[in-house]
Amino acid sequence: MNSKIEVFTPIRGIAAILVVVSHMYFIWERYPAMAFLGNGNFSVIIFFMLSGFVLMYRYRDRFKCRISFGEYKSFIKHRVKKIYPLYALSQLIFFIFVIGGEVIHKGGGVSIFFKYLKQLIYSVTMLQSLVPFESVCLVLNTSLWYISVLFVFYLITPVLVRAINSILKNNTILKSLSAILVVLFIYVFADKGFVCMSEWLQDVFPEENIVLGIATPYINIFYFVIGMLICKFYSICKEQMTEETISFSVASVVECVLGVGLLYLNFSWADRKFSIVAITLCIMLISFQKGLLTKLLCRCKPIVFLGNISFHIYVLHFVYTGIFAYIFRMIFPDTLMSFIILFISLWILIVLSAYIAFRIEKRWQARNIK
Repeated sequence: MNSKIEVFTPIRGIAAILVVVSHMYFIWERYPAMAFLGNGNFSVIIFFMLSGFVLMYRYRDRFKCRISFGEYKSFIKHRVKKIYPLYALSQLIFFIFVIGGEVIHKGGGVSIFFKYLKQLIYSVTMLQSLVPFESVCLVLNTSLWYISVLFVFYLITPVLVRAINSILKNNTILKSLSAILVVLFIYVFADKGFVCMSEWLQDVFPEENIVLGIATPYINIFYFVIGMLICKFYSICKEQMTEETISFSVASVVECVLGVGLLYLNFSWADRKFSIVAITLCIMLISFQKGLLTKLLCRCKPIVFLGNISFHIYVLHFVYTGIFAYIFRMIFPDTLMSFIILFISLWILIVLSAYIAFRIEKRWQARNIK
């Protein structure tokens, strides 16, 4: 098998664009008709599935037979080093800005400081998403709930890899495909169960805003596991199928149909149950990199570039869409030209900051290797 599935990089780039645009709230305020662009949840599902796929792809042999404490510790240490520095920096920036803004507008510096210090402490562990209260899991840079959920998944990834390898040890295409269908089937009923559970929790804790089915690991684990199962399906297919099994023309047509369908589901705010099925089918197909669409995506250098820094874009973008946009609109008049300048300035700052962080991370990793 190839060491890297190249098409996932531009897919991440497209998903990163959709997430950033969805958080440019000033667009919806000025142009309500464009609110269809604000469905960032769709892209987050893609990120979780791709994360599950890639982790299964990289560690399927390492955790195939057993999980030693040393290997588990090494795995967690590596993942934390990769995500925590930028995550902590983003939360700290929000902590300083929010305190400053609250003190200027409301006064009461000490009380405000301790109020948001508690939120900062929640976020330090990256485990805040385990508590389905908005006041706990959506604190400071609220978009970083995704990183908290991802960290929880990192903690159980070795176990999941071991379990999937054990369950699908016979390596049959039908069995791996059946496993994906079973998880999708369970998800449909679990989604309804989370709605009922959220309503019950809301009655028990009326002072809290319950986000059980949105920003917690409990619903998003399905996307992550489906991604891992797709990887298993892909691995088995690559072993048992010849290169000519999936023709270029057929793959191209299906990829285009699924691509258009995904965009429609995203912009129409379709039900998550339809979205997850469509994304599952799309990732299952494009992972083989057989069609025209995947080849074009891999050759689109701007999208590939954004895909390479997509994690850094995600972590840093809300700093600018939340803080910079707020300051900009306080200074400049609410005109179309200001809107255009703000939009372009945000993208330049986000991409530039993400690229700098990406380069710093690469140099740091290179030094550690030496």
